[in-house]
Amino acid sequence: VTLSDKARREGILSLEAERDFALFAEDDIFEYALPLVIDGEKPEYISSLLDNMIESEHDPWKRKLMRAKKTAALSIQTGENSRVITLKLLSYFDSHVRDLVK
Repeated sequence: VTLSDKARREGILSLEAERDFALFAEDDIFEYALPLVIDGEKPEYISSLLDNMIESEHDPWKRKLMRAKKTAALSIQTGENSRVITLKLLSYFDSHVRDLVK
């Protein structure tokens, strides 16, 4: 959500400085998607790549988290409002997690 606000204020290229190469090296799906978003790749292409990564994950909790991160990356790319992104991301999780965020 913070990166979405930054992208809306400063432009999508400002996210280049926010990349976390350690997480990228760990195959974090958001960090994998971020350079593709910054480079302006087609959302369908990014979505397809991320779907392949999600499909290979066997842990249900990690899969849910990966889906949320995919949604976050694609929402940033389309310039969605941070409040909308927050609601989208919260929809992936149960009421306990939503209450923690609130």
